[in-house]
Amino acid sequence: MNIQGEPVGFIGLGNMGGPMAKNLLNAGHEILVHDIFSEAVVDLKQLGAATAATPSEVASKATTIVTMLPSRVTAAKGGTLTFMVGGEDDAYERASKILQHMGKNVIHTGATGTGQGFIDEIPPWYSPDKPKPVYESENVKAYWDVPIYADQQEVRCNRVDARIVNHMCKRVVMLEMSCPWVNNRTRKDEEKILKYGPLCWELRQQFPGYEVKKYNIIMDALGGWSWELDVMMRELVGDRSTDVLQKMHRAVLSRMLNIARTFKAAKICNNLLLAVSMIGVSEATNLGIRLGLEPEMIAKVINTSSGRCWSSDTYNPCPGIIEGIPSSNNYQGGFASQLMVKVS
Repeated sequence: MNIQGEPVGFIGLGNMGGPMAKNLLNAGHEILVHDIFSEAVVDLKQLGAATAATPSEVASKATTIVTMLPSRVTAAKGGTLTFMVGGEDDAYERASKILQHMGKNVIHTGATGTGQGFIDEIPPWYSPDKPKPVYESENVKAYWDVPIYADQQEVRCNRVDARIVNHMCKRVVMLEMSCPWVNNRTRKDEEKILKYGPLCWELRQQFPGYEVKKYNIIMDALGGWSWELDVMMRELVGDRSTDVLQKMHRAVLSRMLNIARTFKAAKICNNLLLAVSMIGVSEATNLGIRLGLEPEMIAKVINTSSGRCWSSDTYNPCPGIIEGIPSSNNYQGGFASQLMVKVS
């Protein structure tokens, strides 16, 4: 169900975005769509979808925005790298979080179009996302997943894994968690010192007189904690460290093993296998044709033998074997090789 009756925004209606948007329409959702190719919008418009002339219009009218773009180059060509977002503050916050995560520059134009610019209100290495509190007492506050901008020259987001503010000891600690298989720790430590320099300066301004420290913690992939981390945490929060560690520990495991990362890894594995099988079927079919065999006969033999796979029985790369797929439509549509390279 749409929030407050607002539509779901879709930017990008290609081979993946188009069917996803149709599924939402079929399920009774109201959607607002945009694509740089006008022909991609026609079918959805006929099915009842509202259309937007620009990505900015989608951002200003939709509570939830889904983007399905093949690359940042496409995003740049579509003019989606800068958004002027109007509306009240809460609407801006909803839109800006999504757009910032996509690597877009966002300027809040306000309800009347005269609001303050985003860059004027927040230092450029910060994201407007709020850190997630995991522990708080009278003297100590601990946050998990604190967002920052990794580089002012690039619009890409990175995060300090945790931040702990101890008002009694007047100390601010940032924790950057790394997995033990990273074997270039020295270089990474040097990079992080440079990367978090602006953030350290900002924290010193925010907490005058406080010591600001940065730790790069090596943690076990299965959730183990180093002795140094335990000592440091106990120094910061005393007997309460157990609770902080346990809560952060759950967050670390969730971050490492979250479903998005799991799916991304699985997708890479699947795409590797798909590419190998598609090349194999193509080469085998081409070899059979050169040996005087008919493509249809080659396909039947493969699909009833041990060589059978999705690339042979469902998406056969040889024209004329299966109707309604790219190979039988002059190779129009389908999953582009460039995208296979991108996600591998």
